[in-house]
Amino acid sequence: RKYNGQTNPDGSKQWFFAYGGDYGDRPNDNNFCCNGVVDPDRSITAKLREVRKVYQYVGFALGKVTRNDATVELTDKYFFTDLDRFGLQWQLVEDGRVVEKGDAKIESVEPGQSMSTTLPVAQPKLKPGAEYFLNVSLVQKQDELYAPAGHVLACEQFKLPYDVPQAPSLNLDSLPALTLADEGGSITVTGKDFKAVFSRSAGTLSSLVYDGAEVLAGGNGPRLNLYRALADNDKWMQRDVDRTGIRSLAYSTKDVAAEKLADGIVRVRCTVDCAGRSESGMKHTATFTVFGDGSIDVSNQVEPYGTLSVLPKLGVMLVLPKTFDTLTWLGRGPHESYVDRKRSADVGLYNGSVAEQYERYVRPQENGNKTDVRWASLTDTKGKGLLVVTDGTYSISAHHNTAEDYDRARHIDKVVPRDEVYLCIDAAHMGLGGASCGPRPMNKYTLTAKPTRFRYSLRPATADAKIQLPNLGAPLVTRDKGGMVTIESAASGKVEYCLNGGAWIRYTHPFEQIEEGTVEARVNLDKGLVSDTARVQFEKIIPLQVLDKSTWKVIHVDSVEPGEGEARHAIDNNPETFWHTAWSAAQPRHPHEIQIDLGKSLEILGFTQLPRQGNSNGRIRGYEFYISSDGKQWEPVVTDGRFRNSDQLQTVRFEKPVTGRYVRLVALSEWRRQNFTSIAEFDIIAAK
Repeated sequence: RKYNGQTNPDGSKQWFFAYGGDYGDRPNDNNFCCNGVVDPDRSITAKLREVRKVYQYVGFALGKVTRNDATVELTDKYFFTDLDRFGLQWQLVEDGRVVEKGDAKIESVEPGQSMSTTLPVAQPKLKPGAEYFLNVSLVQKQDELYAPAGHVLACEQFKLPYDVPQAPSLNLDSLPALTLADEGGSITVTGKDFKAVFSRSAGTLSSLVYDGAEVLAGGNGPRLNLYRALADNDKWMQRDVDRTGIRSLAYSTKDVAAEKLADGIVRVRCTVDCAGRSESGMKHTATFTVFGDGSIDVSNQVEPYGTLSVLPKLGVMLVLPKTFDTLTWLGRGPHESYVDRKRSADVGLYNGSVAEQYERYVRPQENGNKTDVRWASLTDTKGKGLLVVTDGTYSISAHHNTAEDYDRARHIDKVVPRDEVYLCIDAAHMGLGGASCGPRPMNKYTLTAKPTRFRYSLRPATADAKIQLPNLGAPLVTRDKGGMVTIESAASGKVEYCLNGGAWIRYTHPFEQIEEGTVEARVNLDKGLVSDTARVQFEKIIPLQVLDKSTWKVIHVDSVEPGEGEARHAIDNNPETFWHTAWSAAQPRHPHEIQIDLGKSLEILGFTQLPRQGNSNGRIRGYEFYISSDGKQWEPVVTDGRFRNSDQLQTVRFEKPVTGRYVRLVALSEWRRQNFTSIAEFDIIAAK
């Protein structure tokens, strides 16, 4: 610890955790010297809780579940300890609340063996829309030197397969009437005990009043947010984040439209261009459906453009006044969790102050996230506030600081809480992985930029989170490389589409749309309601040629690593081999190049490049691409290209087709600033 020379409001000294470089020491390990699973003062962290859970020496499995009991299998993973020295406790949990609990005796289970026990878990009267979990714990029977009686040695949570009735839907026939006013720069929707104001300039909510209390601070309604304060493990994607500028998006409103669908239903559609840098960003369309009871269903569609590849997160952020300081949520907790670090966080009902959600790291970074959140509320001392309802797989975080605050504060004493509450509703998160000193997140936890839709609702804090709102958002329209158009919608109703403004057609299965044109899609729901309409403009698809690479020849490379990185490996159709420039002796500097004879002249639309697999050495960053008819005179096609920092296939499409027999790829730099260049496989995209 180190004293920073300041004092706290109570007059005590203000200490913080120092790390490498704080004493002028060079070289140093920065914060890597003290960022383990416990803090320097030995305080418990969420990381430690996760390690404890993953390392526990007892395995649990759920067996047969009946109306009267449930069977659980225990496996002893100790080497020398029989499980009969421990006690077994269980809890039946309904929507995060314990409704029944008990103890059970464990018979002898020797190391490496398993046994089953039947617990008297009687099925309760099932509530519509409720979730039921069985929590089991293995505890100390008596005091030990290392832990007191009752200490939990191992635990597990199981979702019970009860046939729960569906949650009730919003009664559209009894909704209070709404008034819609579209004046000047604002659209105002007023109902009983609430008012929602949308800003035409901002393209989102600027005011939301429930029961006389304003729940938005400074007009900061939901904004698309792709950024989290980079964690130590996020270093692998920092260059990509900086290049695309998603840390601080520039919002430009393209369209805002409002319509009254019924006396008690108003729809406001906002389309906003969320631009980063390098001509990259997201088109975000948020459809706010306001109901007479004060509920607002928010259906979102995002379409990436430019060179966006990996994303730290995908969701929205809104800002609330400091008075809404109590966070209550039904989801995983009570500590922070992430998509690849949540085994230790059980689903439950939790609450606490916003300040208590801050997870302290030696170097401030992303923290306090809650996964698999069904709903969350932020309330004041009178219980007024905002309720957010999701589909149960989203993440929620609430802090008195922004991601930028954590980025700037290199030490914990520099994190100065703001008055406002910053609420993030995230449909997806990048996994944490281990790339501060190990691998990046696994593929299944990697978040990539692609057309996506997500949905949540805003309601008064006193509303019933179980009530299901009708989905009036637009369907998602996508097209694959073969020209097949797919329309997806979670709404229950008849999906239909039209081409280029023609007649509406019932959608039953994907259809082909190779030519340039506009596809519109909507859903007809009950009671005469129609969803928002999706409109997507598609370009003409040029048929591609399947190329025979057996006739290709590498006619020139500037460098190879003999025996391992031969140039022919770049075109041998084997992703496990690779061209690699010299490294064992001389290491020539960039640029490095490879020239290929395609055997015949082709109309080339672009190319693909598969980086070396399983190793990032030589991963190309900047590149140039040339074409030639004779292999001597070269014409530039791309002069300032940049590949993503990824081992995934890299696809480059040219602005217009080019024709030639010879191609030349020049590697200008490498992502780790090494002298190497490597390619696992190179291919041409050619027109038929």
